Amino acid sequence: MEKTAQKPLLFLFPALGVISIGGLSFLQKVYIGADTTLASGYITPVLAGFISGCAVSASSYWHQRALGKEKDQNRAIKELNKKHEEFLQSLHEGILTVNKDGICIFANNTALEMFGYTPNDILGKNLFQLIDDTEQSLQRNFRTKNLFTLEDCLLSKKDGSDIVAAVKMHALQNGCVLLFNETSSHHLLQHKIDFLSSHDPLSGLLNKEAWRKRVEEAFSTKRPHVVHSALFIIDIDRFKIINDTVSYSAGDHFIKELAQYLLFRVGDSNNISRIAGDKFSYLLLEHSAEEAQSFGQQLLSELNSFETYWKDRQLKCSVSIGCCPLSSKLVSYDHALRGADAACKSAKEAGRSRMRVYDPDHADFKDLQNQMEMVELIQSALDNDLFFLRGQKIAPLSPHNPKLGMEILVSMKDKQGHVISPASFIPAAERFDLMVAIDRWVVANSLNWIEQQNNVSSGYDFVSINLSGKSFNQPDFLDFVCQQIRSHAITPNQLCFEITETAAMQSRQEALHFMQEIKTLGCRFALDDFGSGMSSFEYLRSFPVDFIKLDGSFVRNMETDALSAEIVASVQRIGETLRVKTIAEHAETEQTLRLLEQQGYDYVQGYIIDKPAALERTERIT
Repeated sequence: MEKTAQKPLLFLFPALGVISIGGLSFLQKVYIGADTTLASGYITPVLAGFISGCAVSASSYWHQRALGKEKDQNRAIKELNKKHEEFLQSLHEGILTVNKDGICIFANNTALEMFGYTPNDILGKNLFQLIDDTEQSLQRNFRTKNLFTLEDCLLSKKDGSDIVAAVKMHALQNGCVLLFNETSSHHLLQHKIDFLSSHDPLSGLLNKEAWRKRVEEAFSTKRPHVVHSALFIIDIDRFKIINDTVSYSAGDHFIKELAQYLLFRVGDSNNISRIAGDKFSYLLLEHSAEEAQSFGQQLLSELNSFETYWKDRQLKCSVSIGCCPLSSKLVSYDHALRGADAACKSAKEAGRSRMRVYDPDHADFKDLQNQMEMVELIQSALDNDLFFLRGQKIAPLSPHNPKLGMEILVSMKDKQGHVISPASFIPAAERFDLMVAIDRWVVANSLNWIEQQNNVSSGYDFVSINLSGKSFNQPDFLDFVCQQIRSHAITPNQLCFEITETAAMQSRQEALHFMQEIKTLGCRFALDDFGSGMSSFEYLRSFPVDFIKLDGSFVRNMETDALSAEIVASVQRIGETLRVKTIAEHAETEQTLRLLEQQGYDYVQGYIIDKPAALERTERIT
């Protein structure tokens, strides 16, 4: 429209030239009276005016044309710049352009969002003072004027928080372009993965494996300092009460709060760990044995006063602490942890809510140390399948019951093939919570033997398997036993589980529930070592047992001790009253056998009948 309007104006210039020059010539003739010819007075001036107008018109045309081209070029440049900016703004990478002095002259939206700035905050400002990290990685590389790429560069946002980004620089004549690709989410995810692999997710402290590496590293790199140090184990007393009486969520809350208090108290997250559900460990470096003991007593006092709340319920537990001062002879993770653990167990056995210091020369600790060494053999036997089964016959004393019974016993070998008696490893297994694993092995392998040796096992009225009290206290152990019974081709009524009287009395509800559930499958139960807790007679009627096995100590002494003989007779009468079978174990002489028969015992077990013999090892046929 503008160009069309300008074209008629170009034709006015010749006309104006004719009129202006011709008019001047006419006025000159009229007022001055000059005598001119037609050619010189009119034609020549008019022609000159026309030519001059044409020249002006031509000049104007070319000028307007040049201006038009310039405007078109400017318009095209603006359009290009607009599209270029739109493109830069649409990128998911942050783009910042700086001049040679580091002043920011362009920032796309991604960069602004990435660093939390507005255009007014960042444009015209020194970029490196706003976002560079404390090491000034960007500025140092910018000064080199070379292309560079930085991976996982830590940068600062406006609010003071940090982000991690990969940065690329492209040099310009008077500055550079910086491209930012934020990797914080990937970096944080990797950091989280790394954190979870080395930390306990509940407490946030180092987990057991990371703790081992940390302590071993301290032992290897700081040996002179470690010698004057101590390893602590902090065990929460009766933590199970919180889980059972309040809730497991409350228990988790207590662990979190106690962990945070411990971390606040010791101040170094690298030297404290949660090594078990209710157990923590702490390495106190560069302190003498006396200082470590003083520190431990102070910590004990503080932790025993610690309390927190869960939904208006007060949560409070005491702790027991074991301290193992390190010496030149005791600078390894396993030895230190074993010593601290022994001291902690000693504190619990002494009444809890106290601290014990490990002394390898003390008789109590020597016995405990021997058991802890036995634990290693037990664990090796579990890992390498070094347990084996033995059987001991249980003979009927009544002529009306000709079928034998049998008790399956567990034994163990070390890696050299030497047999270790149950009396040596069972106490250690019970003390260090390995009986559940042993019981699982015994149940599975006993049922395999009964199933595979059917021609032998079918000759027995019942086959007994011993269970520890800790096993039927485990929530998943009942499901394990039921699954094993259902998955084997055996007669459930032939299977009898033995539970000691002491274990049954200590966990009456759990024992009763376990018995009732197993009885629904058709199995039988025997109450073992009966008579060792005479006050439990009143509870006997509540247990659905099929046999009571008299404690062997009474049987061994019944020939010479009147009280033992009377207890033997009383247990038989109780069995008759409750209509359960009685078994006397540890019978070793013919005289004992005759006395038991006279008193009416149903079964007898002992060396006079049979000595335990290894059962043929079988593998499950699938």
